[in-house]
Amino acid sequence: MSSEVLIERSKSGLQKKGFTLVELLVALTVSSIVLGAVGTLAFAMGTANKSLEQTSRAQVYSRFSTLSLRDTLRYARQAFVTPDGNIALWKADDNSDGLINGSELIFFRVVAQELQLREFAFTDPEVAPVITIAQIENGTAYSELVQLASNNENVDNRQTLKLPDCSEVTFTIQDPPANKYLNLTYKLTENGVATKYQVNTRLRCSADNLIDYIAGQIVGDDDY
Repeated sequence: MSSEVLIERSKSGLQKKGFTLVELLVALTVSSIVLGAVGTLAFAMGTANKSLEQTSRAQVYSRFSTLSLRDTLRYARQAFVTPDGNIALWKADDNSDGLINGSELIFFRVVAQELQLREFAFTDPEVAPVITIAQIENGTAYSELVQLASNNENVDNRQTLKLPDCSEVTFTIQDPPANKYLNLTYKLTENGVATKYQVNTRLRCSADNLIDYIAGQIVGDDDY
């Protein structure tokens, strides 16, 4: 067999076993496009999952907060409207003295797009000042308790619940002066979307029998 024939067969064999440079470039280009698409899809899915998780957490917190607000309103002994459009709740007669004490009040307040629930904890509840209905309704009760907490380390101005990004918050107490039905509405912005929430409830532990609305005080021999 001549050397020319062997060379020809050798070239033919090499051509069958390898890829041309053009084929390699095309394969690399296609692979890059596929990998880029896969990476973009993975990033998009990760972002979507993160956004969905944040939305789910926000919704869960909103539902929990709404239920907490409802229960706080429902089991209060009495509700009062304050001059700034907020409300104050007398949650219970904890020391059974027939009076409203500073440690027994919860204040619903809207501060800088935040719906807050605030109450004042006393190291010794027995020293909590007596609060009159007039003080609650003219707004001085809250300001006096805030000042007391700022000057006394034994008094804690405590925030028990906070809903940020709140707007259009309205409180309504129906059927005055019995104050039995409460309505709270607000819009909560979650991931750029504003959702309206509404809480309607009735005072289940109303203390109407303890209130003298004509005199504006608690009924009892030791009233202030």
